[in-house]
Amino acid sequence: MRDAILHIGMPKTGSTYLQHWLALNRHALLANGLSIAGKPGFGHRVREEFEAYLAGGEILPPDPIDIDGALPGGQASIAMISSEGFSIHKPTEVKRYLELKRLNVIKVVLVLLRQDRYEASIFNQRVKIRGLWEVPEDPTFAMDYMEMWQAWADSFGPDAMVVFDYDQCLGSRKIEDVFLSRLGFPPLIEPTIPEGPIATNPSPNAALMEIIRLSNMRGHPPMVSAIKQHALGRMPREPRFGLTQDAVTRIESCFLKSNRELARRIGGEGLEGLTTPGWKSRGKNLTGADVTAELIELIGILADATAAISISSLDPDLMGPIQKRRASLDTRAIMDRTAEIAARANGNIVNIGLLLERAEGAGTFEPDLKRADATPSIRVRPTIERTSFNELIDLAAFAVCLLKARQETQRRRNGERAISAKPLLRVVAQPLRNSWLLRPDLLIRKAQERIRIF
Repeated sequence: MRDAILHIGMPKTGSTYLQHWLALNRHALLANGLSIAGKPGFGHRVREEFEAYLAGGEILPPDPIDIDGALPGGQASIAMISSEGFSIHKPTEVKRYLELKRLNVIKVVLVLLRQDRYEASIFNQRVKIRGLWEVPEDPTFAMDYMEMWQAWADSFGPDAMVVFDYDQCLGSRKIEDVFLSRLGFPPLIEPTIPEGPIATNPSPNAALMEIIRLSNMRGHPPMVSAIKQHALGRMPREPRFGLTQDAVTRIESCFLKSNRELARRIGGEGLEGLTTPGWKSRGKNLTGADVTAELIELIGILADATAAISISSLDPDLMGPIQKRRASLDTRAIMDRTAEIAARANGNIVNIGLLLERAEGAGTFEPDLKRADATPSIRVRPTIERTSFNELIDLAAFAVCLLKARQETQRRRNGERAISAKPLLRVVAQPLRNSWLLRPDLLIRKAQERIRIF
């Protein structure tokens, strides 16, 4: 059997960043005896096979993943399997599966996040992705880490457990350095660092989170993808969403004693953040607050993003409410709405007018639509007379619907073009496929060489 390290998260503790970092630095890590797959999602594929194995009565699928083939180094190196999804499963079942895969787990890595922060992060994620809108008063997602540690230690042995606090990695030490050192591997001298969204992982601020939550309440699909793509760079990132102080205090009372017991069992060094009383809320909870100003700003941004979209170019089945057209529009009312919104938004007045005209034509503001009332109980800023708060939410959701329809239409057509090109390429002889006729990059290179000659 091959020795392996199993990294089980927890979720929201830098797992995605760490998986990308490990994949980017796999060659240097292999030289130190740690074997990493070439793609960061390999651990998730293994976990998905495990879940299929459970669903199939603990029988491996007919075409199981070849872990030895995917991870270089063979028996001389230690295999790394990383997926935070393993943390929600029973350790006994995980162990049986990995033994069938000929893996001997020598370390289980568990990265913890204080339960109040974990609760806020998971609620944040489910609002963005799953359409959640009800704010729980008591802990819903947080876990008892002592019970969790005990279950995994019973299956893999206490000495195999590697536990550290994610917050301890947010200071001077990076999570990858802590991760390697706790496993007994030296830090890399000049590692490759992930770039782009994986490195920064931007999230909507508290006001945008409230807008998304209210849109969910109204019954619209989650809008986070469009917001992240078009709005995050143009709106303030702070303050971030956080639980209320009352909620944090309740969570502390539920888990502080258990956290202290865990620290006593494993030595306690580095877990001070989980065991010290007086937890303080991080971020800001705007549940029920008036976010009209931020909503209007978002509408201006979304209006600019949708202005170039041609509705006639979108696939009809993706149109949803967009395809409904009124026989006549109240032009005066649209102009009044446009002027009022544009006076308080940063977007282009022409684009805002176009978005409003399209939304009116699609029946977005029809009063008989059965949607929940998202109006804040106290309205303080700014005063809007021509458009209700609910209509502003619906207008933003309509813009997101346009953006999603365009994205899906492009994805479909790109896929169709790729499929239609395959039969043609099959009948073309292999030498011709590699010739300059189908390789414009070779043609450009040849032209550059001729220029250098002259």
